[in-house]
Amino acid sequence: MAKVEIVSLSGTNFVDLGSNPIEYMSICNTHSAAITVILAYANTSLATGTSLSGDHAELLHDVSIPVGVTLVLEEELLDFAFKRSVNVTTTAAPTTPLTSKSFLLRLSSGGSTADVIIKKGKIS
Repeated sequence: MAKVEIVSLSGTNFVDLGSNPIEYMSICNTHSAAITVILAYANTSLATGTSLSGDHAELLHDVSIPVGVTLVLEEELLDFAFKRSVNVTTTAAPTTPLTSKSFLLRLSSGGSTADVIIKKGKIS
């Protein structure tokens, strides 16, 4: 059975969304101005920081969401990026899979806020 999570974002630190496959994600701008988001698949040790280092894959980079708008990422779009059976590798060493990784999400600006709804699937 799929699991649904609700996450409230504020500040610029990454939030660890876990490593289970993501079937659906909506990011609602609850701020009074446009927000930008970054979604990455990276080492879990980066989860409370603000920058990415080492092996990582950015899935969304500074994507702007206007006031009153919700960005919806649905299963068709997420199939390739978020299924655990996909072997994500680095460009520096393309035969080395990323391990001990999670999906990390953060806002680019400190005063911004957003609400996120995530539907996760089972690890296969």
